[in-house]
Amino acid sequence: MASSGLRRAVLLVVVVALVAGAVAAAADMAGDRAALLALRDALRLPRKSLRGAVPVGTVDNLTALRTLSLRTNTISGGVPADIGGCVQLRSLNLSGNRLAGGLPERFFSLALLEKVDLSGNRLTGGVSPEFSRLASLTTLNLDRNGFSGTLPGNLMLPKLAQYNMLYNGQLGGAVPASLARMPASAFLGTALCGGPLAPCANPSPPSPGDSKGVREEEEDRREMWTHL
Repeated sequence: MASSGLRRAVLLVVVVALVAGAVAAAADMAGDRAALLALRDALRLPRKSLRGAVPVGTVDNLTALRTLSLRTNTISGGVPADIGGCVQLRSLNLSGNRLAGGLPERFFSLALLEKVDLSGNRLTGGVSPEFSRLASLTTLNLDRNGFSGTLPGNLMLPKLAQYNMLYNGQLGGAVPASLARMPASAFLGTALCGGPLAPCANPSPPSPGDSKGVREEEEDRREMWTHL
C-alpha cells in the first residue's frame, strides 16, 4: 500500500509532464507551457510522508528529468535499479530516508550527474570505484550511512568541490590522494587516516617495483658473502 502511494505520487508528475507536450502546441499559452516543462524537468517531493520501496518501473521512463528530490521521507528498500533510465539527471537527492543495501550498477551510468545526496540512509557495503565514472560530480554526500571497508585508492573525481563521508564508522584506511584536498570535517566519525587527517600508523605496502628492488639487493648481498 505504501509503495503504491509512492508510485501514484510520482506518476502524477509524469502525467503532468505528458500534458506539457499538448500544451506546447498552443502558442498563446507560452507561460503555462514553460511552467509544465519545468515540472517535466524536475520532480521534487520532499517531506511528503512517502513510505515504502520505489516500485520497479516508476522512474525509468523519466528520460528528460534533470532533478529528482525525494528527500526527508520514509522511503525504504534500495536505490531504484531502474534509475539509470533518467539519462539527463543532473541532481539526485534521496537523503533522509531508509534506503538500504548497495548502489545499483545502473546508477553509475548517469554520466551527467553533478550533485548527489544520499546522506542519512542505511546504505552499506564498500564505496565503489565506479564513482569515477561520474566525472561531472561537484557534490557528493554519503554521510551518516553504513559504508565499510576502504575508499578506492584510484578514485578520480576532478570536479568534486564538496564531499561528505562523516559518520560511516566502519570505513577505514587511507584517504585517496584525489580527496586529500577536502577538509578533515568531511571524514569525521570514520577510521580513515592520511590526507587532511592524522597520518596513517602503518606505511603503505611497497609497490611491485619496490619489492623487486629489495629482492635484487638481497641477492647482491648473498652473492657478496659467497665470495668472501
